[in-house]
Amino acid sequence: MITLAPIRVAHVDQTPAAAVDRATELLKKRFRIINVWRPFGSPVELFPLVLCDRSSVPREQLVEVNVVRQSFPGESYYPLESKVYKWHFLNKQSPDEVLLIKMNSSDTNVKAHYCPHALFSQTDDTNAKDRESIEVRALVFTD
Repeated sequence: MITLAPIRVAHVDQTPAAAVDRATELLKKRFRIINVWRPFGSPVELFPLVLCDRSSVPREQLVEVNVVRQSFPGESYYPLESKVYKWHFLNKQSPDEVLLIKMNSSDTNVKAHYCPHALFSQTDDTNAKDRESIEVRALVFTD
């Protein structure tokens, strides 16, 4: 591991060209797509995010689906319906409770290289507040 001294002047880590060069090199190594998800305002009352234990979903139970959005086309996995999946959620997740969710890993040999997730209706309370949340998608590289 290389130890670098802090740079003591204002700076930007890469120029646009250097960023492209760095990204090209990083994509040759292991990477993960991690979503950072959290509510804001108040605790989640309607439609909490539920996460599925990856070990309960065999790869054969996932169907590749084309996703077409205005900003980009892509592919997603949709799990087939099953009663054996193990789902988990944070009851009334508060804004200071943050979920890190592994969406994908370039290393498919790891046990959990993706995490099926959804939202669900947990209450019939007509006075429950709508969920407000933010999701940030990060591409994480391992040197």
